[in-house]
Amino acid sequence: MGESFIAVLEVCGFNDLLIRLLHDYSRHKAILIQPEERKQCKTDRRDAAALSELLWVNRERFLAGKPVRGRRQVGIASSTDQENRRLTTLRQEASQTRTRLINKIKHLPWRHNLQWDMPTKTFPTKRAIAWLKQLVLPPMDRLEMNHLLNDLEQAQ
Repeated sequence: MGESFIAVLEVCGFNDLLIRLLHDYSRHKAILIQPEERKQCKTDRRDAAALSELLWVNRERFLAGKPVRGRRQVGIASSTDQENRRLTTLRQEASQTRTRLINKIKHLPWRHNLQWDMPTKTFPTKRAIAWLKQLVLPPMDRLEMNHLLNDLEQAQ
């Protein structure tokens, strides 16, 4: 159980879980490989055979920490780095969602040429949101506006 080993993994959606399980199991070195080209006929069996051959042929290079020619190795981020990356991604997605909502909300008054009646030049301000909540719009547009304003409140 205390043996160390080398594992070669291909980048996939759950490689973080696999690497964590390998760390929990024993001391080891995990090498993450980025596939270079998409193969026409791709199966798990063929991928496993190719990775095991890669490991067997290049085991000395892997043990020495040298790169393998023709293969792109991906650095395995620490758990702190992974959390920071995830936080950055969440912030970026929240910002994009908020911007998308603001643009959709701005478009509704423009559709009816009502943007000139907005009490402020900038959006989203409290006064502009209050004005949009009481703005008279056709029923479908009013429904869409209420939905977008609720989504914007959630995004804030």
